[in-house]
Amino acid sequence: MAPGFIDAHTHSDFALPTFPRSESRISQGVTTEVGGNCGFSPFPVNSDRLDLLRDSSSFIASTLTWEWRSAADFFRYLGNRPLGVNFVPLVAHGALRVAAMGFDRRPPTPTEMAQMKALLAEALEAGAFGLSSGLAYAPGCYSESGELVELCSVVARYGGLYTTHMRDQEAGLLDSVEESLRVGREAGVPVQIAHHKAMGEAYWGRVKDSLAMVDEARRRGQDVTLDVYPYTAVSTTVTRFLPEWTLEGVWAPSWSASAPRRAGADPARGRS
Repeated sequence: MAPGFIDAHTHSDFALPTFPRSESRISQGVTTEVGGNCGFSPFPVNSDRLDLLRDSSSFIASTLTWEWRSAADFFRYLGNRPLGVNFVPLVAHGALRVAAMGFDRRPPTPTEMAQMKALLAEALEAGAFGLSSGLAYAPGCYSESGELVELCSVVARYGGLYTTHMRDQEAGLLDSVEESLRVGREAGVPVQIAHHKAMGEAYWGRVKDSLAMVDEARRRGQDVTLDVYPYTAVSTTVTRFLPEWTLEGVWAPSWSASAPRRAGADPARGRS
């Protein structure tokens, strides 16, 4: 008999405040959930940009009260809820960017980078296990590799890991895998490649090459792992298919934060 399963890729940090018992997970034997993936987490919160963070994550969940500001605040909030699972939080690169510089399509200034590093360190000290990135989504897609290396250097000091929704899982799959490996290598952190796949019929089979890259990195001693979907499809938001410049400075949520939901429904932990 298994003592319980670990789901390494969820967005349950957006659902646990409302559905803390996580019945939909427990009923499947999942007892530990890793949240904060794909560059989305409900912390840290810059009060001046709360609306931006809330709206840009509303496609995951629209029921949060947003009573917290820091990671420590959020963890205390969850600690006072009747959680039915163990929770492993990640701090999101996208949330750090929103807090420091909104949806600006540019590299961070030295001051903004210092702010992101300070917020990241604060979250790691509070109990976050690492940093996640969503490089196919705004504002993560506006970043360059060097920014991620610098942030992950902070993660390395706390013994954390880096998980990434890569920039491209289609024509640019191999370049994206190489970027992920580079960030981990240069920062000295373990890398988890999220929902590894080759999207689109034209690229089917290319995972043989990407997996060979991961195998070679592991042979050289790099700590790199990956997870996959339990289904033959993809799940994302429609904004993923818009040009990057269309979301610069603003956000067009995939549904209204005030959209009605069926009372008592336990929203699916979106996989993106």
